[in-house]
Parts: sequence; structure tokens; C-alpha cells
Amino acid sequence: MNPTLRAPLVASALFFLSCLPATAQNGAAYTSDAEFTVVADFDGDGRTDTALIDRATGAIRVAYQPSPGAHSWSATRATGLPNLSGVSSGRLLLLARDALVVTAPDANRLLLFDLPDTTAPALASEVFVPGI
Repeated sequence: MNPTLRAPLVASALFFLSCLPATAQNGAAYTSDAEFTVVADFDGDGRTDTALIDRATGAIRVAYQPSPGAHSWSATRATGLPNLSGVSSGRLLLLARDALVVTAPDANRLLLFDLPDTTAPALASEVFVPGI
């Protein structure tokens, strides 16, 4: 992919994510050089969970909060999408819990993951955005 097209692609994907209907609060996403951190309610229990996503490999680990102040880490799950450039979360697949969204410029798509518990596989729903 042409490097000059990467920034507009990522910006368009994130704009698309912000336009999707979501009835609940979306979690915050934090960025570092090595990883993304996303705070959301992935299991739908009303408590905040935290996902760490490795930018280079796309690997996901989620810290679920089964009781206030206690965290249970999932095993590492693969997204199948390396060199991630953006993440988000929100009530995109179900109204009961948040889904994780990842994207990368070379993929030319968004991947939505439903991560309801520590043992659920990370199966992606692909979203292709026309016009990007």
C-alpha cells in the first residue's frame, strides 16, 4: 500500500467507527509505541475490563473484572492482523457488552471481536468500508 494513503485510511476508519450507533458508553483507548490499552465492559457485567493489544503482532490479552478490584487475565488471543494502527470499543455487535475493534492500513478493513469471557476464542467479524 502506498504510504501516503495510510494516514487517510486510518482516519477514515476511525471516523467510520465514531459514526456507528452505540447505545452505551464506549471505552477509552490509550496508545503507546508498543501497545494499545482499551477500557470497556467486554463481558457485560457492568464492571470495567481492560484489553492490552500488541501493535506489532495484534495479540490481545483481556483482564476481566469478575468482582470489584479483582482481575482475571485471559490467555493471549491472536487477531490475525499485524501492525495495528487503531483500536476502539463499543456496543457494536451486541447491546449487552462491548466489542473490540482493530484496524491496520494494509488490511483495508476493520475487525470486530466479541470477547465475553477468558475462554472464548477471538473470532473476528470483518467490516469492509466502501470508498476507502
